[in-house]
Amino acid sequence: MVVRTASGVENLGKVAELQQDGSPLKLGVHGEYGGKNFQIIGRIQLAYGDGYWNEWHLMYSNGKSGWIGEAMGEYFVSAESRSAVPAESQVMAGQVLNLSGQQYAVTGVTTNRVSSYEGELPFLVDSTEEFPTYDLRTVDGKAATLDYSGDQPTLFEGEFQPFQAFKFTGLRQQGDPPDPELGMRVQATAGSVDRFNCPTCGAPHSVNGGARSKVLVCEYCGSAVDISGSSISVIWQEERMRQSLQGGSVIPLGAEAELDGIRFTVIGYLKKSVTYEGVVYPWTEYLLFNFTNGYRWLVESDGHYTLMETIFEVPTAVGGGPVGRPSKESIVYQGRTFKHFQTSTARVDAVAGEFYWRVKVGEAAANFDYVSPPYTLSAEASHTGFVWARGEYKQSEEIRALFGLQTHMPAPVGVAPGQPNPYIEESKTVWKTFWAASLVGLFLLMFGALSGSSGELYKTPNLTYETFRNNEPGVSSNSFEISGHGNVALDFQAGLSNRWIFIKAVLENQKTKESYPIGATLERFYDKGTTKLTVRQNDIPNGTYKLRWEALSGTTTTTPDKVDPKVASQKLSYSIAVRRGDPVWGWYFLMVIVLVPIPLVLTSRRSSFETRRWYSSDYG
Repeated sequence: MVVRTASGVENLGKVAELQQDGSPLKLGVHGEYGGKNFQIIGRIQLAYGDGYWNEWHLMYSNGKSGWIGEAMGEYFVSAESRSAVPAESQVMAGQVLNLSGQQYAVTGVTTNRVSSYEGELPFLVDSTEEFPTYDLRTVDGKAATLDYSGDQPTLFEGEFQPFQAFKFTGLRQQGDPPDPELGMRVQATAGSVDRFNCPTCGAPHSVNGGARSKVLVCEYCGSAVDISGSSISVIWQEERMRQSLQGGSVIPLGAEAELDGIRFTVIGYLKKSVTYEGVVYPWTEYLLFNFTNGYRWLVESDGHYTLMETIFEVPTAVGGGPVGRPSKESIVYQGRTFKHFQTSTARVDAVAGEFYWRVKVGEAAANFDYVSPPYTLSAEASHTGFVWARGEYKQSEEIRALFGLQTHMPAPVGVAPGQPNPYIEESKTVWKTFWAASLVGLFLLMFGALSGSSGELYKTPNLTYETFRNNEPGVSSNSFEISGHGNVALDFQAGLSNRWIFIKAVLENQKTKESYPIGATLERFYDKGTTKLTVRQNDIPNGTYKLRWEALSGTTTTTPDKVDPKVASQKLSYSIAVRRGDPVWGWYFLMVIVLVPIPLVLTSRRSSFETRRWYSSDYG
């Protein structure tokens, strides 16, 4: 490795060999970002824990430089910022920081060392010391890295972008060997294996995830084989796992599916579980891999499927600002409010296939799950930080079609956390129909009343009924018109005390001579009873009418008073009014009573569905 200075070229000596990491990028690759073209001219390979990640040095067409951080199919494009940086002692995972006018959540911290480097770099690289870096993310996709590798901490600000957004050209193709012409230095023994037989049971295996896969767990004997180098070795074996693995999985290893136009391959699956009050709740997670776009997870639980993808952003707290540490409070993501569903510790019970970390039976991690059907948000917490993923519920038949499966899909059991409630839209539609019908009925009812006369068509003068005397029938002195539509209402009223009165009215059409009798009984005994009554009739046609009437009255029996001049007479006043288009509220309320059970039943089913959903949550 050499460095150019003003006085010449200085030889810095040999650099450690680069490790294969399955990256599709290499020196010389061209791309585009922010309307500017760039070329990859250098790389720093950093090691952390059990793996590697790359920082690719970019030279833009305008002469400026930048970086693309690449790890596990995620791509973070950034440039150095001049903003003030807090001391390392002031930063921790889960904290919310204000930097450069942005609110960042500290989502991760790793301890790194420089493994190797190549090409042109803008500074000298110290490969002898370990140093921490902190990952920061915002609610709108912006991101940053705090680097404490030098004497002065450095802030790199940028954003995550999908692989396709960079319009790369000249990429390394999957399975291509290193290109020595571009300075890629990889030892012959540093490459991972492509095919091998299990050292324990001899079963043949092919490696689909390339150099990114660190371990392959044999699905036949449960042996975990280290495949990160060319010499394979068994790193652990779990005999108790055999029985769990014998159940197999619905989707076989090697199955392929196209997700958003990108083809993924199933390279591994885990069987996990959580335990609540002594009851074990298991599920299966399938690991899907694509050479340029990294990983996805497909989660199956009781016949329900959720497709999971790591998200670049962090959710928003309901009170505002990014979520630092997950809690039981609701959160907001992309305009949707997600309710906390459960906090659990998930345990790995069985594994098969290959993985990008050294997975082991019995390892556990804390999970925070939130729901807003058909979507879920999950945060996996560890000592290095928080990883957020978004899930979308999928029907079993959708999964069958995506993977082209011919096998029978198990029937779903119960309600999944992210399963859409099938009664929500149906109940909304039915309630809308109910309210529309109610409003139409109310409008027609009122329209029928208002379309008739604006007031009374006819009203008798105050009439007098004499008890125990002969009362002749009466007739209206003037004729009146009935027009419009709706019923005809007759209002009867009488002044009574411990007596009843029966008033018989007859509407007589002056042209057709048709008669329409309408009667009413009023009574009042010991301050109880009815002295006003409205009687409606619907079959009276328009025309010119006269009103005829007669009355009968009595006291304690249903027999009216007989004519008897010897008995003292009492005078009762009564009246009759004729109206057109009186609203019949009874029919309206009957319609409402008949219709309302339908939306109520759907609302009950909707509520029952939600009860079953939350039964398995922390609030069940």
